[in-house]
Amino acid sequence: MDSLQVVFSVLPLVSAPLLQLPALRKAWDEVRHLRQDRKKRDAEFATKLFEQSGDVHVKRYAEELAYAALVGDNHLSHQQRRFLLSCEDAQKTIGQYLLASVWVQIDVREGRFAWKTARHGSRAYRIAAQVSYLLGYLAWGCFASAPILLSNQYDPHAKLTGPFMLGVILFFMAIGMPLAAFCLRRSYLLRRAAKLVNDSATPSEAIWPKTRPEIPRTSQCSIAAATNA
Repeated sequence: MDSLQVVFSVLPLVSAPLLQLPALRKAWDEVRHLRQDRKKRDAEFATKLFEQSGDVHVKRYAEELAYAALVGDNHLSHQQRRFLLSCEDAQKTIGQYLLASVWVQIDVREGRFAWKTARHGSRAYRIAAQVSYLLGYLAWGCFASAPILLSNQYDPHAKLTGPFMLGVILFFMAIGMPLAAFCLRRSYLLRRAAKLVNDSATPSEAIWPKTRPEIPRTSQCSIAAATNA
């Protein structure tokens, strides 16, 4: 089986996902809008519960429920959710934090984003990590395309059928492509995490500086404003 036949065998596999990209993007946008609508409904329910209940404990629960719905993360503390919603561009910052939460945590006492581990605070370590991720991306990308790259090395006397070669190509691509995408995504998210931490540490862009008084208990108006945002 010559290299031209291999290319024609793989061409549908490569072109099919590319042709489906617009449909996938549309489906992803619909899912994102559904999630946003659900968060808004949950926040509106919490707001009504806060308004109509006279029990202090129920109001406290409704307040926490509203914050959890707006932030979209059930693993954060109440203070951390308040911190995220106090950002200038809360929606954008929340999205960036959720992507970078593997490396970044919220330091409520300092009022800023911080690295979970000290080694990630080192620029040299982050550069080395990004280089390793990119090398992993290249390595797994070569692994995924190995049957095509080595097509000229096949024994011409060997009777390699089309289905057999297609199975080999699919095997290598099924392993290499997801791992290559994982490495590339980790490199991108690490850069975003570094930007998030550096921006929050900049005095001109500090999100919750020490000189700022602590945000008071959320009132009925503040919850309603956050819901309509």
